[in-house]
Amino acid sequence: MATPALPFVGLIHSCLGDAVDGTPRDDVLGPVRGWAYRKFATGDKSALKSKPQNLPSLIARFVRVMAIARLRGDHRRSAFFGPDGAAPIAVARTLGEEERAAAYRRPA
Repeated sequence: MATPALPFVGLIHSCLGDAVDGTPRDDVLGPVRGWAYRKFATGDKSALKSKPQNLPSLIARFVRVMAIARLRGDHRRSAFFGPDGAAPIAVARTLGEEERAAAYRRPA
């Protein structure tokens, strides 16, 4: 997020490998807590959960967790923003067309 007001990070879990030391990603990140839009996935879908998740319940859980985090002040302790809580520690950058194409090239 562009602001620490909403303490949220989303990851595409299946795109991440294990940790550098070989620790399984679930041990590092914790279990997957929600999934959505499976029907738009491409490639090998065999590892996807077979049962679709109820999207309204996922959204309700997300809103509840976000509200609790906001009320507790968790947004002030962000690893993505400096000590002042206002300035991000890194500037977001959109990749150019050539950079995106290079990122999708597969090694021979």
